[in-house]
Amino acid sequence: GGQGVPFTLPHRYAAVVVSNVVGELVMDKPSKINDDITTGPQPSEHELERLQTLGFKSVVNFRTEGEKEQPLSPRAEGEKVRALGMKYLHLPIPMGGIRPEYADEFREQVASLPKPLFTHCMGGRRASVLSMIHAALDEGLSGDEAIKRANDKGLDIDKPELVKFVKEYVDEHSGVGKKTK
Repeated sequence: GGQGVPFTLPHRYAAVVVSNVVGELVMDKPSKINDDITTGPQPSEHELERLQTLGFKSVVNFRTEGEKEQPLSPRAEGEKVRALGMKYLHLPIPMGGIRPEYADEFREQVASLPKPLFTHCMGGRRASVLSMIHAALDEGLSGDEAIKRANDKGLDIDKPELVKFVKEYVDEHSGVGKKTK
């Protein structure tokens, strides 16, 4: 006896899911950044149902219309999410095109969304960057602390220009590291 549990549950999921559900939650690698935000690759229709079952209240999609390999178009995903009783935000960001104004808009829009929320793009990179920025500013982290958290959580912030973007945006908007006059 005693061999009933086939795998151990990664700690970061503990607050969101119970062990018999994790295998079905989806995707490659959802990453729980904090209690409000989990980020990952684009969910399928079935995975959206799982998110709702797991208690997520909102879904944010950063993919652009017509991007390749979309299980659901932004419009179809929005219809499905709303039919499941969750809020849906489509904030299209071109691949390789993250700019400060996108982070500004995400932070502004996300304030009114019920939490917890699931953010995604295609593979998770755009979603990771913007979600980590939001969480860092929400929690008063510095740019360096934000990158450390991202690394600890296995987020896809792996390119030097993305690391630089997160650090600079967080430091600039948090008051940390600003020169005093």
